[in-house]
Amino acid sequence: NMAYRWFLGYTLQEETPHFSTVSYNFRHRFTEETVDRVFHWILEEVAEAGYLSPKAVFIDGTHIKANANTKKQVKVQIPAASRHYAKELMEEVNADREAHGKQPFDDDDEPPTPTKKHRDNTSKK
Repeated sequence: NMAYRWFLGYTLQEETPHFSTVSYNFRHRFTEETVDRVFHWILEEVAEAGYLSPKAVFIDGTHIKANANTKKQVKVQIPAASRHYAKELMEEVNADREAHGKQPFDDDDEPPTPTKKHRDNTSKK
């Protein structure tokens, strides 16, 4: 990536460090306090440059396969989400869709029905 090379000060002929080098250093070489200070420094720089905004929050939704015993599951009833939260969320989603020229989702005013899901019964918390 050209921007990555430019940011790090590498020429096109120089080999860049493997991504795991940085990861390894942060896990094994630096203390938690050092990593925290670097993270806060980066946030301050980004905020001062005007690139930090609380308008949108992104969450890592990486799928990780569970190592669970499927023979030790029980069926439990999971309560439906609160109507108030669901309504607010639908309003936000529809406002964003309309801002991007898309049709809003239908809100049928039907209360959400509880669903049955499997819960792993191997670890009781």
